[in-house]
Amino acid sequence: MKFDPAWILYEDNHLFVFAKPPGLLAQEDQSGDDDVLTIVKEFIKERDHKPGQVFLGLVHRLDRNTGGVFCLAKTSKAAARLSEQIRNREWSKNYLAITLAETDAPLEDGSWRVWEDYLRKDEEFNRSRIGRGAGDGKAARLRQRVLAAEPIQNHKLKLREVDLESGRSHQIRVQSSSRGEPVLGDYKYAAPPLPGVSSSFLGLWAWRLDITHPVKGERMRFYSMPPESYPWSLFTFAIQQARAQAEAETRPLA
Repeated sequence: MKFDPAWILYEDNHLFVFAKPPGLLAQEDQSGDDDVLTIVKEFIKERDHKPGQVFLGLVHRLDRNTGGVFCLAKTSKAAARLSEQIRNREWSKNYLAITLAETDAPLEDGSWRVWEDYLRKDEEFNRSRIGRGAGDGKAARLRQRVLAAEPIQNHKLKLREVDLESGRSHQIRVQSSSRGEPVLGDYKYAAPPLPGVSSSFLGLWAWRLDITHPVKGERMRFYSMPPESYPWSLFTFAIQQARAQAEAETRPLA
């Protein structure tokens, strides 16, 4: 996979922010498949005619089939400062999630609700599960609200906006599934297949990221909108409304 310059959301001497496409690994693994650092380094090296190595710092991750805003550091100083922001929970990470519910699932009024659990990671199988309490996993907290719902094929699809307050492995996916509404396409966490939905599709998109610039100290916001293809296309209007509301709430941001 070659990096597409159209993916770039923001770039300066310290940051490289882009819209990661689904299917691209955040970090190299044993599969040998394309990963973020490799293709972005190749792109910068070729574009800028750099004779030596390109430095990029990986400070956060997205699951392979999750697309959306992805931030890389272009200097070691920026990487250290961004990592410190993450440790101090100064980043605001918002996702859009399509969850799959039964047709008789209760209606929700669109207000924010908190999900709190304890999560345990099974490294051998790369899965997380809900723990039995404080001594059985790490605290996982998010806020979520339903933006829209669509009945489809004996199911109900719900578009949720998720404000991720902690960053546990597969957190949104596990917490959604444990409440009987798995993320669409998330077969690892018990989502049933839906005709017309690609087997590689995952209904999770990192659509908004707020950070502090590591050098300038300015608060910055970046958006990445999900593709207008099915099944995201079912919620185009609701997504546009959510962005308009977010832009009106806080100004000025990048």
